[in-house]
Amino acid sequence: MDSSLGEGKILLPRDIEELIFFGSGLRMVSLADGFLMLNNAKYVKKCEVSAEDEIECVIRLSSTEEQQSRGVPFQSLEKLLLRCLRNFIGLFMWEGKAAVAPLLPGIFTQLTVLEILSCNKMKKLIPRSLLQTLPNLQNLKVRHCEEIEEIIGDEDDDGSPVINSSAEVTMPRLKKLELVDLPKLKSICKGRIAKPLNIIAPRFNRFKNYISQALKIGISKESDEKKRAVELFQAVKNKGKFVLILDDVSKQIDTENIGILLGMDGCKVVITSRSLEVFHRMGFQKIIKVNTFSEKESWELFLKKLDHVELSPEVEEICKKMTKRCSGLPLALVTLAGSMRGMVDIHEWRDASEELDESCMGQADMENGVLPILVYAFNRLKDPKLKSCFLYCSLFPEDYDNPRDELIANFISEELMDTRSSRRAEFDQGHAILNKLEKACLVEIWTDREVVRMHNLIRDMALTITKHNPMYMVKVGLELTEIPKIQNWTKDLDKISLMDNSIHDISPDTQGRN
Repeated sequence: MDSSLGEGKILLPRDIEELIFFGSGLRMVSLADGFLMLNNAKYVKKCEVSAEDEIECVIRLSSTEEQQSRGVPFQSLEKLLLRCLRNFIGLFMWEGKAAVAPLLPGIFTQLTVLEILSCNKMKKLIPRSLLQTLPNLQNLKVRHCEEIEEIIGDEDDDGSPVINSSAEVTMPRLKKLELVDLPKLKSICKGRIAKPLNIIAPRFNRFKNYISQALKIGISKESDEKKRAVELFQAVKNKGKFVLILDDVSKQIDTENIGILLGMDGCKVVITSRSLEVFHRMGFQKIIKVNTFSEKESWELFLKKLDHVELSPEVEEICKKMTKRCSGLPLALVTLAGSMRGMVDIHEWRDASEELDESCMGQADMENGVLPILVYAFNRLKDPKLKSCFLYCSLFPEDYDNPRDELIANFISEELMDTRSSRRAEFDQGHAILNKLEKACLVEIWTDREVVRMHNLIRDMALTITKHNPMYMVKVGLELTEIPKIQNWTKDLDKISLMDNSIHDISPDTQGRN
């Protein structure tokens, strides 16, 4: 929208259903203030606000007269997305310490989805006394907010009446509460929640959280990790016999720090890893090598991922030669077959085989043997947009569940795709790109949760490519408290990712191209 919004009235079609503000320079403290000018937009179902520095809240709580003068905003709103709002402090803001009138009926009654991302000034999202304004909320996501301490807050320090902290907190339709990377979060609320919630909070020390959820035991959000380890140990001990399986472990894990003692009665720990060193360092009693596929199994898997198309004898001979290059490794077979789908002409097959031979030349050991095949599959993406969007996915941590819509929004803001005539058309393009990457077996799309994932080895391949062109610096989840050394910040850097660290200050001297 035009940056003049806030200086004069703007007329919108009565039937407009989606509003998007992205770095447009909104000159208003409260988003609802804008609905004085957007009064015709009574049927808006989705509102997305990103990178607007003036916005401090969605609604200012004031006198009945002032509220009535504004009208009743957000009557039809179903989805509200707030991202990267530097001065945002919460959904509601009191005007001084004076008593305020109740909200006018009808506000937010249709809201089902609320997402807050990177609003680093917010300490509390919503006061308990105003929960009744969200009767149909089903999905609440709060991600990457550095200062937030409570999701549902007491109001005594905000200017509203103090309510009984032991009272029951009711969110009748809420099905999912997702909390990600909230380092200062102390509690969801101080009262008792009336019904169980599906809470996803992967940044509260992953291992302890995952284990406690799997065993259906509760441990506190205590900040002292040693105390939480003791809590988990006691709870596990009381459970009796169990088997703990940790998949794809890349480095040594101190199991005592997560409350599991190797050798404790009734406990069996099984890990899978591509590194023998991990097993030796952790002192495992028995190491079992998982064999690669036989030639017959490799061929069957390749054909299955090729969608069992009928192959001529000459093409079949080429395919069998290519599958041998995969050394019986399932990931290589699946990715290679995915990159070959849709090929018919014998000349294409011969060219593909020659290309693969050149890509694999000089690679012998298992892990390096997979890499050239994955790079080959990447190179077969002829569309530069597909390549750019695929490489962008490597900026996130290992095993990261990337919400599909958020990822596409990033593709749009990073200008990785073609410009389209509408926001919907751009999202359609993003979905098409992700579907093509999935068909090429380079990303995984979990449709039940609408998230995109990247296999760790494929991510490693992408990071190998981004050491050169384009050039990325990716240092995620390393518990860094300071930015990387100055020599790492070259003018050739295209993108930088420092997610899941504890860095608070960045010098203006440390900058790449973006």
